[in-house]
Amino acid sequence: MGTEPQRIIFLSQDPDSRANVGCQNGGTQPVTVNLKFFNSEGESREAKIISMLRHPQPGPGLG
Repeated sequence: MGTEPQRIIFLSQDPDSRANVGCQNGGTQPVTVNLKFFNSEGESREAKIISMLRHPQPGPGLG
C-alpha cells in the first residue's frame, strides 16, 4: 500500500461501545503508521504515529 492514504470510514464510537484500531506489521521491515481521527463533521480529533518493528516470525516467503 505504500504511502497512499487508506481510510476506515465505518469506525464509530458511542457511550455504550468503544472503537479500537489494531495494526500489525506482517512484513520483514519496520513500518510507521500515521493514524488521523475525525468526527462525523470532518473535524480533526486526534492523530497518532505508531512505529512497528518487523514481525518476529514472518510468514512463508517473507523472511
